[in-house]
Amino acid sequence: GVYDAAVDTWKQTTTLGEPSPRWDHTAVWSGSRMVVWGGYGAGHFANSGGIYDPGFAWLHLRKGGAGAGTVQSVPAGISCGASCLSASAEFLAGTLVELTATADADSIFTGWTGACTGASVACVVPLESSAVVTASFMPKALAARLSVLKAGTGAGSVVSDPPGISCADDCPGASAYFPPGTVDADT
Repeated sequence: GVYDAAVDTWKQTTTLGEPSPRWDHTAVWSGSRMVVWGGYGAGHFANSGGIYDPGFAWLHLRKGGAGAGTVQSVPAGISCGASCLSASAEFLAGTLVELTATADADSIFTGWTGACTGASVACVVPLESSAVVTASFMPKALAARLSVLKAGTGAGSVVSDPPGISCADDCPGASAYFPPGTVDADT
């Protein structure tokens, strides 16, 4: 098995490519592969070894902030609901894992840190080796509300960065909540 220190658990792995059974050997874990060499087995010194590649990576999700929300992964594996503070799942190494954050009605999603960054509700983690991602939420009561109302006869659009408001020519107005000090509205 493989020990995952981030969540203090052992995970069973495949035995494909494992070296022959032995004791008093040298074993080194590189973070993605196990190198085994020497030792004793089958009644004699084993002057052989192997590189064992379990071919998977862990994705650890943590939720931060005082708000509430959920995070789901595609492919399936991480499903962290409102009461969940962290979740982990194993995926084949090289998998593109898409995480989507959804804030509860009284909260807003404020962004990703770790293997994902930014304020978009979706992020993609190219999972080559184990990674940690934090999704943060804030109560709406602590957030700033930005409202846009169209007036006059001119044309134009308003798009916020981070995303939340997208008001084109035919839009009479829009509003959204943002973490204080984070909105840049371009017209």
